[in-house]
Amino acid sequence: MGMFDTIMLDEGLVCPVCGHAETSIQTHELGNSLDTYRVGMILPYCPVMTGVIREQFYCSKGHHKEQEKSPDIYLVIWHTILVGVV
Repeated sequence: MGMFDTIMLDEGLVCPVCGHAETSIQTHELGNSLDTYRVGMILPYCPVMTGVIREQFYCSKGHHKEQEKSPDIYLVIWHTILVGVV
């Protein structure tokens, strides 16, 4: 399984199944340092310096298995700075 990093969201991402707004997401893609980040922060261990990382959205309510495929979200990185989550 490994270690997850957490990204805190200013605006919640809404689950397409239940409408629950997630205020954080977890990812393996930022260097597995168990850190917590927000948009605007430097990602010192991220292997991507500039680019877009695709990640899957999972609702914490646990029903994401009902979906055929969890929707994609994208982490936007510019010169090791997290500039957006869409």
